Amino acid sequence: MLEKLDMDRRAFLELCMLSAAGGCLSPLDLGRPRRRVDSPDYWCTWAVQSNTVSRSVKLGLMGNSFQGDQGIAGARDNLNERILLDGWAKSYYPAVRDQLYCLVDDGWDVPYGADPNRAIELFGSLIADATRFPSFRGAPVKRLRGLDRALRDLGWRGAGLWVAAQDAGDGRRTPFDETAARENLKRKLGWCAEADIGYLKVDWGVYGGSTEYRRLFSEVKNAVAPCVAVEHCAAMGAPFNGISFSPDGTMVCTGRVAADASWRDQARQILEFADVLRIYDLMSPLTLCNAAERTQIMLRLGEEVHSRALVNVEDEVYLGASLGCTFGAMRSPDSMRPYGGRDWSDAWRRTNEVVRAANWRRYAPAFSAADGSRTLVSDEAVTDDWFFAEGSVWWKPIGGKHPVQSAPARIARNLPLPDVAVSGSERPLVCASRNPNGAIAIGALPRLKWPRGRFEVPADISLDVAPGRDLAVFGSVGSVRVRDNGARRILACDLARADGACFEDVTAAVVRTDGCLILPGAALNRIGSQTPRDLPAPACRIEFAG
Repeated sequence: MLEKLDMDRRAFLELCMLSAAGGCLSPLDLGRPRRRVDSPDYWCTWAVQSNTVSRSVKLGLMGNSFQGDQGIAGARDNLNERILLDGWAKSYYPAVRDQLYCLVDDGWDVPYGADPNRAIELFGSLIADATRFPSFRGAPVKRLRGLDRALRDLGWRGAGLWVAAQDAGDGRRTPFDETAARENLKRKLGWCAEADIGYLKVDWGVYGGSTEYRRLFSEVKNAVAPCVAVEHCAAMGAPFNGISFSPDGTMVCTGRVAADASWRDQARQILEFADVLRIYDLMSPLTLCNAAERTQIMLRLGEEVHSRALVNVEDEVYLGASLGCTFGAMRSPDSMRPYGGRDWSDAWRRTNEVVRAANWRRYAPAFSAADGSRTLVSDEAVTDDWFFAEGSVWWKPIGGKHPVQSAPARIARNLPLPDVAVSGSERPLVCASRNPNGAIAIGALPRLKWPRGRFEVPADISLDVAPGRDLAVFGSVGSVRVRDNGARRILACDLARADGACFEDVTAAVVRTDGCLILPGAALNRIGSQTPRDLPAPACRIEFAG
């Protein structure tokens, strides 16, 4: 039996919290306590590292002799003190920085030009590179503390750090030595505890595929640095589900994770000891069904083993918000030109989705199977598809191919499956969850088809439950029907707004019939997308009073 976390998750997260945060306040809220942030969500630098290489070269921000786009190597080199602290971390997400770790991704602790294909032993030091971060010198703890404090001074919850699954000096042929690995992890995790680092993202490395190494990492963390949240991953081997290629290069793609996939077994094992399990890499724009499929599997596997781990859904922030999962946002206003082409997901124009998802955490923190969870999925599925032109993406095997990705059409945690009615042949991917504290979230999530692109499908969604005080609706809807909870006043606001004056009384627009409340989609969609300079991607908080 794999070792479980040695402390209660609520207590663990209480220790990790760095600040309190307030939400949109109605007159009814003024006497309510300000909510603490319980969810280790973050914004990650990797996408903007990848998408701004040419800009950084042009502006002379990269500290090596980099001459042009070199793919992942270029992204790794596009990270240093000036780029991070005077640029991205200073500019992005000011409204919710206090709720998000700034996750400093691959490159921060290696020299410029480091390439795992040539010298993987350079990775895993967990020491901020002195050339990249010249202001943070001295002992490793001092460097880490300096980076963390610099990010906190900019308003972030703190520093999150990308970690290679190995120690510096380990090579591809280095046999796993548990005693040596334990001592190395004690040393590095001790630094993190002393420097007050809050989050570690353990990714690839010499032992990236070793569940034994990951278990040891968490075991040492629990003993040495219990306040550090550690994220693990179970790598899929490809950024798509159910994909394979014949010897002649012909693609076979079912779009679903096979029932006998070894990935399920590894994920189940990691869920027994992880703080967070990430669904792993996706490929834009064909991400939502891919993410939803992996997420529902991980949630149900976690329930099988009574896991304390939270599931991280990567950049699909509305999926995470509507299912009580954490997210690792990657989008930013500078993410519009990935790999030389258009981002057909238009994520860079939907940054307020991150703000809305983060603000919902004030009312509904992410929760694990151990907090109480039962996940239901529908038999019917939705399927998205996309054509990837040659040279347009980092994963070369998919160039010139047209894969599909599928997921259950309806997913629910601690709720019955919603009923969904649409007028046409397409339907949204609908997710819903009831938080252990009673807050309910519903997501009506968009679809993707080649060559149409991303599109919303407003549906009439019925949920056979009476909401408590707080309900959130993510995405465009035709209407939302719930049981009548007897509320005398019903207020709604855009979750992206936190200015204390954002509520609108929609009581008169709500239809009461047959013991139910019908919330009109026209009002919810309008109120939930009132922020300027962003594509309409509504998310509305509804408060029931009296």
